[in-house]
Amino acid sequence: MSGCPELSFPSPLALLHGGGGMKDLITLKSMVEDIVSSYPQAIGYGIENGVSFISCAGSFPATLGDLLRVKGVSDPEAFVRGLNIYLAGIWDTHAAPRLGG
Repeated sequence: MSGCPELSFPSPLALLHGGGGMKDLITLKSMVEDIVSSYPQAIGYGIENGVSFISCAGSFPATLGDLLRVKGVSDPEAFVRGLNIYLAGIWDTHAAPRLGG
């Protein structure tokens, strides 16, 4: 042992459930282009939930909140909460940056 204290970090999924006050990975203010660039796995989550983050013209050029409003999502906060939980599960196995607002 090198004499350095061993560090322990809680799971991002646990933090999303209130275990430490971490900000969400994605918020309604996150730019869709940033989400697609940083979290390509989010595209699948969106499609499974009826929201495509991309089109033939590229990523939607606005915030996630704007996209969810255009797509008529009835509960944008629930969509974002589900996306964050989904991405936190991915983060447990891959390092991921936080986007946000």
